[in-house]
Amino acid sequence: MKKKEKKRLKKLLKQINNDDRSFALKDLLLQIQEVKEKHPDNYNSYHEGYSVLLEECDELWDEVKKNNVDPVRIYEEAKDIACVAIRIMFELGDKMKL
Repeated sequence: MKKKEKKRLKKLLKQINNDDRSFALKDLLLQIQEVKEKHPDNYNSYHEGYSVLLEECDELWDEVKKNNVDPVRIYEEAKDIACVAIRIMFELGDKMKL
């Protein structure tokens, strides 16, 4: 992780203690946009989306099991899970013509 990114995340984690949690949603929306720009195509199937979601869950679980848990890594992995889940929801919406 780049030094600039780590600094930004530490600032975000300080905000966790505040009552306003909107920073997490803003951060998530930015991530969704970045991922969609990097990978513009939809998943080939729901199985593929589910597989990506499980992979992200495994990455979070790997972080949780560590002796020295890094809250920044936990935050990032949880955000990755949310991003994949929302992407699946968007793609389902596209197929349902919502």
